[in-house]
Amino acid sequence: KHYIIKPIDSENLLSVVNEVVHTDYYLESDNSDDNHANVQGFEINNVEGKFVIKFNACLDRSDHNLLKMAMNGILFIKPLKVEMNFDSLKSVEKEVIEPLLQLARTIEESDGEVSYSATSKTIREMLS
Repeated sequence: KHYIIKPIDSENLLSVVNEVVHTDYYLESDNSDDNHANVQGFEINNVEGKFVIKFNACLDRSDHNLLKMAMNGILFIKPLKVEMNFDSLKSVEKEVIEPLLQLARTIEESDGEVSYSATSKTIREMLS
């Protein structure tokens, strides 16, 4: 599918990105026997000009490609501010968080700002 977004603003773009991410996720999930087959491990919201990515307990490696695709769709927004919010998680496996940190570096290399929120001391240590 191709999308034409007019006017180009963060709300319109985010709605299209979410539509694409959800559609692709459910197409992939139809072929999966995973316990979280129909639940995505993250949600993206625009809160006062900042894209807040809230991760949930279903976060796993299968979410990386979807999140990367969503972020690639908004890298051109200036100024780009992203918060990776891990507040609802007590722990995250290293193999799951490392690609998220790489994505954060990509955002920063595109002159974006990335902040983190985590209530778990273990996750905060992994993010620093």
